[in-house]
Amino acid sequence: IRGVEFLLSERNRPVWNDGRRNLYAWYYTAQTLHNMGGDDWVEWFHDAQSEIVEHQASDGSWHPTRPPGAFEEYGPQAGRLYVTVLCVLILETPYRHAPIYRENAG
Repeated sequence: IRGVEFLLSERNRPVWNDGRRNLYAWYYTAQTLHNMGGDDWVEWFHDAQSEIVEHQASDGSWHPTRPPGAFEEYGPQAGRLYVTVLCVLILETPYRHAPIYRENAG
């Protein structure tokens, strides 16, 4: 629970700003919150989805350095394909996986 609270803290909210965007972290946050489910997941995914879709280039990709992401993201080193793949993986999370912790599983 404390880990999820950390992921949902203001400093880790999905914001596409210089030095703040961290698609690598967003990918793992998406996996965690999706598995937990609930309102926190829905709200976080809505915010992430809005940020990602808003910054998609006309060719369908996402630029690795506009803006420069967080140091830990490695966008400039890994390039456009890496950043684009992370964006797609985040966006398809609810369609690719069933949540692990379903209340009425079975």
